[in-house]
Amino acid sequence: MKAQPSPPSLRCISVLSNGNITLNWIAPVDTGNVFGGYHIYSSNTASGPYTPVDSVFNYFTLTTTITTVNANNATLYFYIKTREGCCSNYSIPSD
Repeated sequence: MKAQPSPPSLRCISVLSNGNITLNWIAPVDTGNVFGGYHIYSSNTASGPYTPVDSVFNYFTLTTTITTVNANNATLYFYIKTREGCCSNYSIPSD
């Protein structure tokens, strides 16, 4: 059985004046060289449900901007999962 990949460490969420969100994170160690993507999820409540809002497929890209979320008018919650390769082996959510 394959080990579950580690999640990224979510570090900073910034709300821009236009309501967009910028997320920054620290990459988990990719010891097996099998990185498949970062998958970002959002919810209006801490308990969910969470829906996918973005994906990043470059291991060295550690920031993304989520548009059209109008975050300057409401509280939003985010987490990121790491995916290995092309399979469905996902990490637990970031904190």
